[in-house]
Amino acid sequence: MSDIVRAKQALLSGEYTCVLCKDGDTVTLTERGVKPLVRLLQSGRSYVGYSAADKVVGRATAFLYVLLGAREV
Repeated sequence: MSDIVRAKQALLSGEYTCVLCKDGDTVTLTERGVKPLVRLLQSGRSYVGYSAADKVVGRATAFLYVLLGAREV
């Protein structure tokens, strides 16, 4: 199963607002808005190549995913 499919399934099955997946590693977020993505950026952890599923993606969110290095949303 691909990372994007895994991320979508996790998003639909839980109470998550955002899910990032890569090679079996899954990161789930429950907060709304851009704040959790900003926290991920500030954490210093690399999210390059992750696939992301998000309930709502606007322009600001899309730019944050680019900065995180997400492969697909």
